[in-house]
Amino acid sequence: MKTVIIYATKHGSTEKAVQLLKEQLSSEVEIVNVKNARGVDLEEFDQVILGGPIYMGRLHKKLLAYVYNHLETLLQKRIGLFICAGVEDLFVQEEELEEAFPYELYVHAVVKEVFGYEFDFRKLSAFEKMTLRARGIEESVSKLSSPVIKQFAHTIEG
Repeated sequence: MKTVIIYATKHGSTEKAVQLLKEQLSSEVEIVNVKNARGVDLEEFDQVILGGPIYMGRLHKKLLAYVYNHLETLLQKRIGLFICAGVEDLFVQEEELEEAFPYELYVHAVVKEVFGYEFDFRKLSAFEKMTLRARGIEESVSKLSSPVIKQFAHTIEG
């Protein structure tokens, strides 16, 4: 089984989640930042995992563009979807996950999950810090969920 993880990241949190996921997978895994995905031949892979951060309620635009450009091929693969979302409300998390990807891909995916989030104040813009402070978040925080990532890996490898 050959797996590719195609992801987008803004401040590195999703990249960290991808590394945690790779450690849990027993298959041959290639990791590709979506900004370097132009030459990736999806036909070489049995499984495709797609993931990225949610900002202002939307999936990273480069990842979303990639998904739409390759949707037909993706719908012929075993798919896993994840997001990193900085909200605690489970209903909102599920809503953001469902709305992040095209409906047909979301339905097709064998596993879809919210991996949690991480905010590193050293990497955030003044606006991002202000937005988080308005939500009561005053300092860096890491709430990536290792158990969720482990379960995702177990499920995708079926």
